[in-house]
Amino acid sequence: MELFEDGFDEKDKNFSVDGIKPCKNDYNIIKINEKSIFSDEFKFTRNNELRKLIYDQFIEEYKESNEIIDNLNEQLMVINNNVNDYLKNITKLDISFKTKIDNIEAIIDKNTSIVFEEKPIEKNAISINKTLLLDLYLEKLISENENIILIDNIENFLTNEQIYLFLNKLKEKNKNYSMKVIITTSSNNVFKACFHCFKIYKLTNEGLKNVNYEETITYALLRNEYLINNDETFEEFYQKNLSLIDENDLNNYRLKHIYKNLLNIGLLYTNKKVNLLTEYKQINGEYILLNNSVEYFFYKKLATDLTIDI
Repeated sequence: MELFEDGFDEKDKNFSVDGIKPCKNDYNIIKINEKSIFSDEFKFTRNNELRKLIYDQFIEEYKESNEIIDNLNEQLMVINNNVNDYLKNITKLDISFKTKIDNIEAIIDKNTSIVFEEKPIEKNAISINKTLLLDLYLEKLISENENIILIDNIENFLTNEQIYLFLNKLKEKNKNYSMKVIITTSSNNVFKACFHCFKIYKLTNEGLKNVNYEETITYALLRNEYLINNDETFEEFYQKNLSLIDENDLNNYRLKHIYKNLLNIGLLYTNKKVNLLTEYKQINGEYILLNNSVEYFFYKKLATDLTIDI
């Protein structure tokens, strides 16, 4: 996540997203780290993003008109006078009590409790707390398009079902709004959920890497054929037979191998090393159990492109 923070702050001069270098003042960056939850983020400070999102539109008229505050302070003044008269009768110290409300935010701050299913939100499952935080910041993206939200390790505190619901909501909202959300993850389940809907990159020491799956499939199919016809270099064989791989071949491979193996492919995006096995054996670390040689060449090319050890 530091890569993106430094990039959007223009500390990293080489940073770009899809070839575009961001300008620091073009966006407001909202960072949701892996431990962020709603009850920690929701503070009644004047510049709090969530407080402004939820309350400002409803209390603006009361902030401009002091009628509620003035009426309340009049009643408090009566109480203050009575209390201070009582104190004068029992002590010679120059002491007085003053109760006064400065603004409507002070009332809301001291008297608002957040309840989910009749329990304070702090006593509910932490995943509910995190879900509410993400939902509200997604709404903020819609209302203020200049925001970019950085979500670090989205899987922290969330179930797979909650992750899928949030990502589906993001996908639907993105149809009508230009959403700017960057999500990091160490979960191949999140990779699977994102595969059909969002751009996916692998963060490496060389920067962000993405994959051209058509090229990867083509390489795997031809490399497998080369095992049979190897009286020339693979480069020569590849160029000679490249035109034989058509859209039907690519679609068949996607259906039979990619879409059914997204969790395996996700392992290459979320790990530094993955073992490729032709038969099961007990090993330390993540592994992919191969069905055939085409799969071997597919995963090997993918690992090379993503700079993964296999």
